[in-house]
Amino acid sequence: MAANAHPGNDGIQFNLAAGSIIVVPTILLGAILPFVIKIIESNKWSIGRVVGDAYTVNTVGAILGAFTAGFLFIPLLGMRNTITAAVIINLILATILLYVYAGSKRKLQILAFAPLLLLIALVWRPQWNSAVLASGVFRYAPSYLNMDRSRFLDQVSGKSTTLFYEEGLTSVITVQQQHEHLILKANGKPDASTAGDLPTQVMVGLLPFLVHANVEKAIVIGMGSGVTSGVVLQTPVKQVTLVELERAVVKASHQFDQYNYKPLEDPRLHLEVNDGRNYLAVSPEKFDAIVSEPSNPWITGVSNLFTEEYFRLGAKHLNPDGLFCQWLQIYEMPVSDVKVLVRTYHKVFPYVYIFRTAEGDVVLLGSLQDRKIDIALLEKQFANPRVAAVLSRIDVKNTSDLLSMLYLGPNEIDSYTGKGLINSDDNAYIEFQSPKQVGLSTDSTVDENENALKVAWRSSLQYISSLNDPVAGSNLTADLSINRVKTGDLDGALELAKQSVALRETAHGYNVMGEIYLAMNLDQQAIDSWNRALKLDPNQFTTLLNFTVYHLDHNEFAAAKPWIDHALKIDSSSARAHHLNALTLEGMGNLGAAVDEFDIAAKNEHYAETLAHFYLEYGTALRNFGRYVESIQILEKYVHLQPDDYHGHYELAYAYQIVGDQQDNTSHLLAAENEYRKAIGISPDFAQAHYGLSNALRRLGLAEQAQQEFKIYQSLREKNK
Repeated sequence: MAANAHPGNDGIQFNLAAGSIIVVPTILLGAILPFVIKIIESNKWSIGRVVGDAYTVNTVGAILGAFTAGFLFIPLLGMRNTITAAVIINLILATILLYVYAGSKRKLQILAFAPLLLLIALVWRPQWNSAVLASGVFRYAPSYLNMDRSRFLDQVSGKSTTLFYEEGLTSVITVQQQHEHLILKANGKPDASTAGDLPTQVMVGLLPFLVHANVEKAIVIGMGSGVTSGVVLQTPVKQVTLVELERAVVKASHQFDQYNYKPLEDPRLHLEVNDGRNYLAVSPEKFDAIVSEPSNPWITGVSNLFTEEYFRLGAKHLNPDGLFCQWLQIYEMPVSDVKVLVRTYHKVFPYVYIFRTAEGDVVLLGSLQDRKIDIALLEKQFANPRVAAVLSRIDVKNTSDLLSMLYLGPNEIDSYTGKGLINSDDNAYIEFQSPKQVGLSTDSTVDENENALKVAWRSSLQYISSLNDPVAGSNLTADLSINRVKTGDLDGALELAKQSVALRETAHGYNVMGEIYLAMNLDQQAIDSWNRALKLDPNQFTTLLNFTVYHLDHNEFAAAKPWIDHALKIDSSSARAHHLNALTLEGMGNLGAAVDEFDIAAKNEHYAETLAHFYLEYGTALRNFGRYVESIQILEKYVHLQPDDYHGHYELAYAYQIVGDQQDNTSHLLAAENEYRKAIGISPDFAQAHYGLSNALRRLGLAEQAQQEFKIYQSLREKNK
């Protein structure tokens, strides 16, 4: 594991290291058969029959060994004990062979028992570290190359707790807890978690039910954490078949019971421990929805769940208006490979939608019949409390949140994929091509694939039905634009905003357009858009707030005042408006009125706690106004919510110090020292924190330490001049 000083020699050195470990046992194992033949041949049998019999026994032994190890010993004893048993058997066989070879020679007979002495070493055999076994070295080798042994062990076992470990028939299944999240691993490779891929697990299960009016019968291929099958069972579906290849995964899913709605306890679920493709090949059933969420397509044994033949098999099991929902990764796969898979899927399903569900994931929703996304049906599905609760877990609160995930529809798929290769059982293209990218930069492939999708994207509205009101269509498109901003796609967001006002000019549409222009640093276009919004609706509340914020950002406090006054006349209960008015008044020097406005805004605790810097601004204003004790209380709330903000710790320390000085209170001065040190710990070059700490230490009678901090302050001031 140690890093090499000469990276160019890494491959040679690792090959030599691996070779030195396996060369001796390989030679000895290879010598067994000739050795056996030599022993038997010495008894003067026919050499042809000797070799034939030896090979026969060797072949039968190899078959029995492979079968009993995989289907009997490992399930019963585990890998560690199975290997130990194999070592013991080999040592006993070695003793027998040597004893036979010794013949009547007494000394050689005694030496023949020497291999049994090695059994003593088994007493001190080390325990296996399950976290190391689940570290996925085959998958993450590039990131481990520069680690020494201690760093590697800290990386794979020091940052996680193993909750479940079982060696199944097909893979080793592990569930680990890392901080507050759970991760399910198959052979060390994460296959499901409660973190980044949770939106994908939810959406791949729910999408068919959101766009199909009557899904009564569904099948889920692959269990993973159980979240997807649990989500499916939150709908009014009448019957769900869950097919999972590895029984250990089924057991491991119970570790996720607080997240997956306990699908195994639902009487509507029928579990099949089987290969998903084999199950479909022999089953006569048809389904309204097929949800396919296998592991990565580059894994042998999984790759055949991404071929044309598999998709055609799935299509045969769909009812005429059924939907096939397929997960697909866009990380560690070049654009060309992703297009091969989408092209293969599209060859079977002529009507395909692509939804972007997580950073490195997309979900393909395919059907054999033309299908639009019925906005009225979506709103009805969102009205289902259980479905709405599931979607709220991934911050999908309304139809615009959902539709913002839609990247491409049937009319763009051909232009996106183009013509080219199809992934089939015969060519196994993805199985052999995709592993070349494993372990390489995830970010670059995600960005490249996202850009390719954006190039093909046109408009989402063309796929939406039951949207007959132009104003509703315009507002929906504007909302989609806002959601596209959240993904960082400003160009796509601006295009949607333009489509919104093209459908119908609305104040909402122009307001959103202005916000996007401002994010693109196009200030004049932003102002022009907001003016058009106010021309259409002089009381457009959000636009009034946007003008206020714009002037505050430019320290134009007097210019901001008319806008915020107008906004407060429209909605005097808005915490946001009172907050902005507080900042405006503070900037104009009217600190007393500003604090009054902060007091009003703070009554809305949800607003105060969700807006990152509210308590910092409020607490600082209270301190500047002389309400020091209240200032401490508010700033304590802030550092609790934002513990890594050095500025918050500094402001709290300053407030503590003022009270400590006024009341000659040592406890407050000690609290000030503590907060100053926290600020310095986060930002060591923050000069003012060193200055404040110097003053606090001096008041505590620690003159020498105070002088040291003051020198650091002076040094930083000189450096920053």
